[in-house]
Amino acid sequence: MDLNIMILLFCYGLCFGIANKIAFLHEKNDLLDQLLSCPYCLGFHSGWLVWIAVYVMNGTPTMSWSSMIASILMFAFSSSAFCYLADTLGQWLERKE
Repeated sequence: MDLNIMILLFCYGLCFGIANKIAFLHEKNDLLDQLLSCPYCLGFHSGWLVWIAVYVMNGTPTMSWSSMIASILMFAFSSSAFCYLADTLGQWLERKE
């Protein structure tokens, strides 16, 4: 499997896990509840967290700060779109059963 697809699946797994499986985060704060109910928003934050986990933990990338920030933002937005699409598809499949 392509590494980028695996990383995006990692982002979606993190997004889904935080939104649906960590019960103690819910009903603490209105802003946090809104974030947890939005797969696009949570996917963005999952994206930059996964970028840090995958790329920085495996050795600091050799790029300038501006390139690194651009890379993080591009990956975070890619993750947010992927998480939104995957969550929408999952909800649609659940309704079909």
